[in-house]
Amino acid sequence: MSDTPPKKPFAPLDFGDAVAAVQKASERRLQPDKATKLAAAQDAKEAGFTTRAEVVKIDGRTLRKTGRTAQLNVRVTPATRDAFILASAKFPSTEDFILHLLGLLQQN
Repeated sequence: MSDTPPKKPFAPLDFGDAVAAVQKASERRLQPDKATKLAAAQDAKEAGFTTRAEVVKIDGRTLRKTGRTAQLNVRVTPATRDAFILASAKFPSTEDFILHLLGLLQQN
């Protein structure tokens, strides 16, 4: 004879219309046609709104594509940093500015 008590039956669960509501919500929604999307985008642009797609994102893949895989970190004073940023703005990239500085150093 075992000392375990008899198992109680599970209570039935009735979610009623909740299951039907979830199924209805998960059905495919109708997509607006292309003309409507273009018109909405044009109206938003005229109103001064911009999209996230206009922002250029830089990630590791972009940098690896150009061969830039190493990072250079240097501690400087805020004044030196500001001067460096202003001077490097005249070059296409910061790397080009650093290469220019290294070239000047090698000439001397």
